[in-house]
Amino acid sequence: MAKPANHSSTPDWEFASEEAASASSLRELRRLMRYLRRHRSLFWSGVLLILVATAAALFEPRLFGLAIDEAVIPRDMASLKRIALLFLGVEIVRVSATI
Repeated sequence: MAKPANHSSTPDWEFASEEAASASSLRELRRLMRYLRRHRSLFWSGVLLILVATAAALFEPRLFGLAIDEAVIPRDMASLKRIALLFLGVEIVRVSATI
């Protein structure tokens, strides 16, 4: 009977057992944590910027919906200008957070 194909990225021979794989992962995690301790402020700044950029990206479709519902359909140019400026501000924040 043929052996089923191994579709995982880790070859069968790389780890003799799950314990060896787990120990290797724990060593890598400890090494990463030592590095992060030294650069804690950079790490948390990066996490914060990712959250800000994600929030801004999620806010964009809501602004488009608001623009259509509140400004385009009623043909209110003043509201459309305000929403467009708000959209520009959101875009500046999003791009600034991802650079």
